[in-house]
Amino acid sequence: MENKTYSTISHIFKPKRDSDQYYMLQDLLLEEFSKTRGESKKPVLTQLSNFQTVFRYQLYRYITKYPENRHSLTYVLNCRPPGVEVSPYTIACQNRRVCPWCFVRRLHRVYCDLVKVPTQIQNRSRLLVWKRLVPMRHETDPLPMFGRSNFDVHVKAKAYHTTQFALPFIAGPLDTNTFCWHHVGFQLVPLDFEPKDFFLHKHLFKLPHISTHLFREDFSEKLVLKAISSSCRLDWNSLLAKSNFEQFDRLFDAYPKKRFVRTSKTYNKKED
Repeated sequence: MENKTYSTISHIFKPKRDSDQYYMLQDLLLEEFSKTRGESKKPVLTQLSNFQTVFRYQLYRYITKYPENRHSLTYVLNCRPPGVEVSPYTIACQNRRVCPWCFVRRLHRVYCDLVKVPTQIQNRSRLLVWKRLVPMRHETDPLPMFGRSNFDVHVKAKAYHTTQFALPFIAGPLDTNTFCWHHVGFQLVPLDFEPKDFFLHKHLFKLPHISTHLFREDFSEKLVLKAISSSCRLDWNSLLAKSNFEQFDRLFDAYPKKRFVRTSKTYNKKED
């Protein structure tokens, strides 16, 4: 089965070394993947090809189980990786739940939202990152986003900008049978903000544990890349393992119409 028995396109990759997505591709996907496989010293494009092969093998298993969807699934099979020049050019499949390439693309949108905040706001802000794992009991559960009805982190922190990212995924390598929402927040907060006071709010005692990090250094594009890389790494090695195909299968069509990124902002139009 694990052969090119489907409409697989052989991609040729060239790096875009000045591309933000190229660095995100390495930090979010290739670094941990290659480290686990003992391939960290191999060229980046070789690591990328190997990752693509592992991803495609899992997709071959999925196509074998659902042959009636073979045609539509070839779009996922041939989805182009981000951050590199791909030949022949193929379209992005937009399946953010199980496609690692579209996962990076979605986080690149988070990056773009943050770096486009007006310079005046950046200069009087600190970047706060928080994350938590929220148990996912059923595929129809609502997204775990904070909002007006369940503790509005944007308002409570008096933030200038808040972006929340949530994705259903396996809990981790030691617990691949449990699904969780990986819920991460990026906030530009006032210079005098202290997270230890904010997250002791009584309402949060009833919520899953939240880990936080307040970056004290000045805002920059490199800082945003660092924050995303340190908070949004998921265990793709485990999800794409043959032994975890059942979990991959369950996630493939989960929440097809949900928006996994939500943004709030509060600053004057003159500053926008």
